[in-house]
Amino acid sequence: KILSGDWVLPEELQDNTGIIFASAFPGYDNLAEEISKSQDEDFDRSFLFRVLSMGHSQFAQLIKAKGPNTAINAACASTPQALGIAEDWIRTGRCKRVIVITGDNVTSKNLFQWIGAGFLASGAATNKSRWEEAVLPFGEGRNGIILGAGASAFVIEQESEAKARGVKPIVEILGSYFANSAYHGTRLDRAHISQKLAKFVIEMEKRHGITKNELANEGMFVSHETYSPARGGSAESELDALKKAFGENAYNMLIINTKGYTGHTMGAGIEEAVAIKSMEKGRIPPIANFNRIDPNYAKFNFSKGSQERKKYALRFAAGFGSQIAIVLFRLVSFNGRFSDPTYEKWLQNIGGNGKLLFTDGRVLKMKTERIPTVKPTTVSPLTTEISQKLTSFSTSKIINEVKYIIALKTGYDPEDIEENYDLEEDLGIDTVKQAEIFGEIREKWNLEVDDSFNIADYRTINAIVLMLSEFLDSDLVEIPSVDDNLLENKLIKIISEKTGYDVEDIDIKFDLEEDLGIDTVKQAEIFGELRNYLKISEDTEINLVGLKNIKEIIQKIQEYLRLQNTEPDIVNARKSTDREIGESTDRDQVKNVIKKVIADKTGYDVIDIEDNYDLEEDLGIDTVKQAEIFGELRTFYNVEESIEINITEIRTPNEITKFIMQFVNKTSMIPEKKLEIPKIASSSLEESKKEEEIYISQIIPSRIFKLAKMENVPKFKNLKTLILNINSGLSNYQNFYKEFQKLGLEIQIFDILGEENFVKSLKNKESEFPFDKDFNILILVIPDNTQYSLNESLTFFDSLFIIFQSLNLSAIEKIIVIAPETYFGWENGANALSSSVGAFIKTLNREFQIPIKLIYSVNPEQIIHEISIWDNIEEVAYKDGIRYTLLRKKLGEFPEQKKYFISTEDVLLATGGAQGITFACIDELTNNVKPQLILLGLAPYDDSLHEYLLYSPEMLEEKKQEVTNMLKSKQERVTPVMIKREWKNFLDKLDTLRNIESLRKKGLKVQYYAVDVTNEEKMQNTF
Repeated sequence: KILSGDWVLPEELQDNTGIIFASAFPGYDNLAEEISKSQDEDFDRSFLFRVLSMGHSQFAQLIKAKGPNTAINAACASTPQALGIAEDWIRTGRCKRVIVITGDNVTSKNLFQWIGAGFLASGAATNKSRWEEAVLPFGEGRNGIILGAGASAFVIEQESEAKARGVKPIVEILGSYFANSAYHGTRLDRAHISQKLAKFVIEMEKRHGITKNELANEGMFVSHETYSPARGGSAESELDALKKAFGENAYNMLIINTKGYTGHTMGAGIEEAVAIKSMEKGRIPPIANFNRIDPNYAKFNFSKGSQERKKYALRFAAGFGSQIAIVLFRLVSFNGRFSDPTYEKWLQNIGGNGKLLFTDGRVLKMKTERIPTVKPTTVSPLTTEISQKLTSFSTSKIINEVKYIIALKTGYDPEDIEENYDLEEDLGIDTVKQAEIFGEIREKWNLEVDDSFNIADYRTINAIVLMLSEFLDSDLVEIPSVDDNLLENKLIKIISEKTGYDVEDIDIKFDLEEDLGIDTVKQAEIFGELRNYLKISEDTEINLVGLKNIKEIIQKIQEYLRLQNTEPDIVNARKSTDREIGESTDRDQVKNVIKKVIADKTGYDVIDIEDNYDLEEDLGIDTVKQAEIFGELRTFYNVEESIEINITEIRTPNEITKFIMQFVNKTSMIPEKKLEIPKIASSSLEESKKEEEIYISQIIPSRIFKLAKMENVPKFKNLKTLILNINSGLSNYQNFYKEFQKLGLEIQIFDILGEENFVKSLKNKESEFPFDKDFNILILVIPDNTQYSLNESLTFFDSLFIIFQSLNLSAIEKIIVIAPETYFGWENGANALSSSVGAFIKTLNREFQIPIKLIYSVNPEQIIHEISIWDNIEEVAYKDGIRYTLLRKKLGEFPEQKKYFISTEDVLLATGGAQGITFACIDELTNNVKPQLILLGLAPYDDSLHEYLLYSPEMLEEKKQEVTNMLKSKQERVTPVMIKREWKNFLDKLDTLRNIESLRKKGLKVQYYAVDVTNEEKMQNTF
């Protein structure tokens, strides 16, 4: 129906409202009518406008929606695809809201004869005359679709826009996906659909922190099922995809379907509308002819109709021509959607109020009075004095706060809003929205209402900030801050110092790891220096790990500062009072006392006890010993017995310190001498290392306490577990899979083979990785000595490295290595692979703080016990039923060793001997003896580089610039990593040549071979 009268969108919504019209047969009804007319009838002059797909543009014309505008046709997947495009438009900033209109009427008088006949001819439509024999969604004997007609409409809007109007949306779109299987005109590609649905669900888990279990139990699957014939039909493809995406949880997810009641409405989105309204109303529709469900699908949870409210709706649709589309909705609100006073305020701002709202049929209308546009007054240019005043706080938080308010009201990214932008001319903010912005500013800084205030006098952020400083007696002028440029320059400087790159070579968009070659350890050092510079405490949680480049890091820092509503301590440090310093000193002293008590009870070194270590998980302190520790602290600080200490909630030295500090001022501090408190705060780690005794030690097995008994098998519900089965190592442990399942673990087994082709398959970036990236537990199973060769062991580590690079390490809670040795390999032979894999996971533990355990056993009970009762002992073995770990034993002085003499006839072979520490040893050795030398290395011996041996550092720097220019002439994109790699190759060759020449000058015979000693074939060819 046409809206008679001047019923249009409010002006402020017109420019940023887009329209999408989704239909499989747009304009076809009119076309069928026209071609059915007799030749005697006059030709309709509006023919083109009647048959063209113009619903989107006609609707925009009616309501004055001036944003992006298009029609789409993805056959029966048109509506979810339109929702996905709307999501893309909003996320990319093309508009702030999209109205999606969907409609198809293939059962009309003009069209049914054509489309109905077409579906019958293709074999897709039912030929049954009885409803109960024809309408069989997921039913046994399903034989074809019933045609239907329908229409729906949706408003998809940027969250901040809805919030600014005081309206709560019904649902939010968590994500969408649409693609083409490139398979068949009418049939569905089951494998492709399964793969893409599973991938989409995994992406939603990662993006929103939800789990498959949560989706299955709190959501519903909104099916496309058309009850078309089984072969190539929808039912089987959808249920197979559900099973692949959710595993056993697929049987818990409620499945709904509307086509049993509406018929197939083609591109019209009936299912999406029903799903959204079902979540809002708390009423789930039943599946038609439920008693005819195919027995093959009996395990699935089909809707019988219920009064319940689901949190999620997963919509799948498919269309002719291999079209597929998926959308995931999450419920936001179902009542009081317009109860926020902001909504009434918004209505008033656009010239009306709630009392003026009325419905005309199904159209919501409001009569408004036009708000006259405020004419801007002339603003004189800022004087030099004002400019200087502004510069003193132009980088302060006040500017960021004002930008943030404007961003919320407009949807702009705060970093795109510059201080000198005109609110109306540059940012397109009309006077109504300007009034809202100034209202927020007045409320935030508690400014009194001033009748003489004219918003037209304050056209830019700089002018607004100047006004604020005057209202607040210029207090804000004294608040300096850290702006993006300052942070950017500082971070680039830190990176330059840590890597040796020139400052000008570091682009803020370069990837830290890929383009700059900065590993996670060095990244942590860089982030640490940045924390120190900004005086952000180590206790403050601000996760910079995973950020790709300098720009992202700066955004994260500024976001943190804004959320904290505070300045970094580099600004506030000077404001610290003597009282705060005193409290800090007391806090450090209390923390030292706590660590000393823990050290006395556990035998740990005080310096090894970190502030955020969990008493049980990180320090292995059971509840009995925890009670003893708290008992001593209660006595030491005179904490009354009536005050309850809940040891389950106070878990770390930091938390204990915070608790004890409540009582510090109530007690007379006992002299430090009593507990011999170490001065950790005043001594650096380097100083403590200097004092540490250096000695030679021996690793020996040491008997340790037994684990607590397991009264019941503990359940690790839904913990995703990846078992890396190295060269069939799992074959040494019968029934382990079942034992792990008893614990409640979700198991996935991946076999690692000792073949180079296997490694190549993992490195192939074009193929999908064979498993998910998010696992809670990793179990590596080592083969025994008979199940692998030493050559294969090298490929194992290539594979492990690639696998761990692909995993989300932040999701891993534990890593376990199971080795088939007895007593750490001290009996019946050691297994080289278990010790090297053990070293590999220890590095992960040290770098990422992931708890690890190496279990040397083939006894299933012992292994399950160790996994279930976790005590943070890293290496465990059993002998005669007694539990052991490995400890260091100090060795005494060695007796004088037998001397060996090297003559000129002897041959000394050294791998890596032409560079580094190995060359330094050979160089020192050959000052006293003169053997013949065979040196092996990776760098080629290049005799043409002799001239560069005489180059000064300055001349070599010029050579480096030549290498850089040569790279840039050959490649469009040259990163510091590429320059570093090329220059290192040159220096390695130069270093090799220099070192060999220096040995020959001593009169030594030197043979040098450039060969990889791990490559057996090349070694044989060399010798």
